[in-house]
Amino acid sequence: MRTWVRRALLLLLALEALWAVPVNLVLNTPLADRLVNRKPERFRIDWRLAVSPWPGLVHLRGVATHGQSRTIQWEARLRSVTATFALEPLRRRVVDLGQVRASGIRYAQRPRLDAGEEPPPEAFEWPPIADRKNPPDAAPGAVGPKQPGRPWTVRAGRILGGVEEIWIGRYRLAGAADVDATLDLTARGPLALPRLDFRLAAGTMQVGTLRMFEGLQLDIQARLDRFVPRGKRAVDVLRALSGRFDLEARDGSLKFLEAYFRKVQGLELNGGGPMRLHMLVEAGRLQPGSRLERSRDRIDTTFLGNRITGLGTVGAEVEPICGIPMSRVALHVPRYEVARAGAAAPFAHGEEFRLEATSANLDLTDPFADVHLDVGLEREEIPDLSVYNVFLPQASRARIVSGLGRMSWRFEGSSAERSLHGVMRFDLLDLALRFEETTLRGDVRIDATLRHGDPRGRAFDISGTSVTLEHRAPRWRGRIRFPSARLEFTEPMRIEARTRLQLQDTRPLVRIFDAFKDLSPRLERFLTIEDLKGGTGFVVRPDAVDLRDLAIEGKGLRARAELTLGDRGKEGILYVRFHGLSFGVALQPGKKRDLKLVRPLAWFERERARRPR
Repeated sequence: MRTWVRRALLLLLALEALWAVPVNLVLNTPLADRLVNRKPERFRIDWRLAVSPWPGLVHLRGVATHGQSRTIQWEARLRSVTATFALEPLRRRVVDLGQVRASGIRYAQRPRLDAGEEPPPEAFEWPPIADRKNPPDAAPGAVGPKQPGRPWTVRAGRILGGVEEIWIGRYRLAGAADVDATLDLTARGPLALPRLDFRLAAGTMQVGTLRMFEGLQLDIQARLDRFVPRGKRAVDVLRALSGRFDLEARDGSLKFLEAYFRKVQGLELNGGGPMRLHMLVEAGRLQPGSRLERSRDRIDTTFLGNRITGLGTVGAEVEPICGIPMSRVALHVPRYEVARAGAAAPFAHGEEFRLEATSANLDLTDPFADVHLDVGLEREEIPDLSVYNVFLPQASRARIVSGLGRMSWRFEGSSAERSLHGVMRFDLLDLALRFEETTLRGDVRIDATLRHGDPRGRAFDISGTSVTLEHRAPRWRGRIRFPSARLEFTEPMRIEARTRLQLQDTRPLVRIFDAFKDLSPRLERFLTIEDLKGGTGFVVRPDAVDLRDLAIEGKGLRARAELTLGDRGKEGILYVRFHGLSFGVALQPGKKRDLKLVRPLAWFERERARRPR
């Protein structure tokens, strides 16, 4: 019996030598490179040390592998990997792995550029990949042609790995994580991960240079159903994804919600704070029960060029409404400050800023394509109205000296329509407006109607808006309505509008337009008429303000004008008829007013017809 045992052991040792010596020799010499890396432009793998003590087991250290398809370039590095496999299926081009254990996994992936294609602006945030140019030297289409013969299939009953970093495009997840998965892959064919468990105890996530999450914990139980990656966009992978995703962060940026609001123009979210996210996904669609919980957030929101900051709360959920699953995001800031986008110092403060967005589109491949937005604030105070001087054209000769502003508004919009509509009230209290040498002081109330707004171009149809004016000394009141008006909120702003005027008397007009500068005070008082009505069209441009078809009527008064306030001064024509007395005034930059006393109306009509429209 001892003899047979010795003979069996010697036979096993001989068989081991017949396997281990040649196999390990091949695995650790350049011969392995020639056998494995036959098409390095598509796929390459290298290792520092390889050991296969017996058939069906291999252990690799210092593994580096990289490759590319028509759409991506990728790289993976592993500190070590041990795998068991079956020999017989290799004859059928099947790699049947029993169990794979890996440690120190680092994976990187970036979009592959076509030859001659300019990198996009965010390309500097993509991961570097060793020995891979982007775009590659090969001509487009050289990588990934159809290969003759049966493709290779890879199956893994269980993959256990320790992940240190995953970097895909601009997104970089770092931290010690454990993965437990199964794999079914056919080259140039379908891919499936029937089980994918991922757990990260503490880590960080960056999007480009932005630190999105700190103190990040992830617990994922998911699956990736069979799909064919070839010819698909990276986002199309989501259609095959289902599972539960739990995220908790010590500090998380609201910027991750940009996918929700990316089609809502004029709105940006930043800020951060503690976060808890529970997300349920089925075939790439968010499911009821998904929710986001945040409290005492550092809110940092930019809306229509105004940056609103403060402490507040954010909540999100997916729940059925009338039988239809709907997503809802709600943001509330009880107290806030307002600054111009890009400016550090705030110019206003207020209370009760609210934002709510809902969507029935829960497909993560094209998330929230149609979002309904409801946003508003109850009380905002602007201590110094002179901050709005940046919007007044230099040619208007008008500047705000001082004043207190109080504002409230509510807007609604739809990303499908790419438009906003709503109402705004703006009270300008004790406003001091200086026009050349004249200062007018009083209160102004603006009741604005936003019929249509293009947040991207910052162009708004405010037809229906009304302005109420009250002058302090002397007492005076007027009202201006805008039957049609279009405003571009640039610096300086552009306005094109038609107005209807209802004024107590002509005193502000006389002072503002200064047309009667050379007349005596008695005649100026004589021309002050009460209970005026009329209208005008006007265009505010960066270099000039044009008044067109100005027509005002009062008791015994009829006045018409065509005026331009430009960089060189006032230019235009004016006609006045008062109790049978008619005269015209011609205004030219740098020249004295020219009175027209002979047939002034005919002169005005003739000059008006000559003016460009």
